[in-house]
Amino acid sequence: MLEILQKIKSFDLVENYTIRRLINEEAVNYIKIEVSLKNGTTLFIKNFVSTTRHKYAYHWQNKAGKLIRRWDNAPHGRKKARIKDHCHVDTKVIPVKPITIDGVLKEIREYERLK
Repeated sequence: MLEILQKIKSFDLVENYTIRRLINEEAVNYIKIEVSLKNGTTLFIKNFVSTTRHKYAYHWQNKAGKLIRRWDNAPHGRKKARIKDHCHVDTKVIPVKPITIDGVLKEIREYERLK
């Protein structure tokens, strides 16, 4: 979990961040962070790891609170067609490979580069 915090600290687009919750124990690791970026957007990070589960959500929104992207692995959709790892873009849900903080920060940088 602390590696997520290190990545946030070293990402040059970060204005500041607030750790909302941190559990760093042998059987359970959980981090919840709110990250303010220099472009005025906000990234909310939740990452939970235990011996049996890994759950994540990276929610990125603009200044007005409108979703830009959200990556998570909470099952989405009907039972037969459930999508585990996915990205929300506008009203679309797109299946993706599992993503880490590195991938999210890379996508944020690319999004900013294309603006």
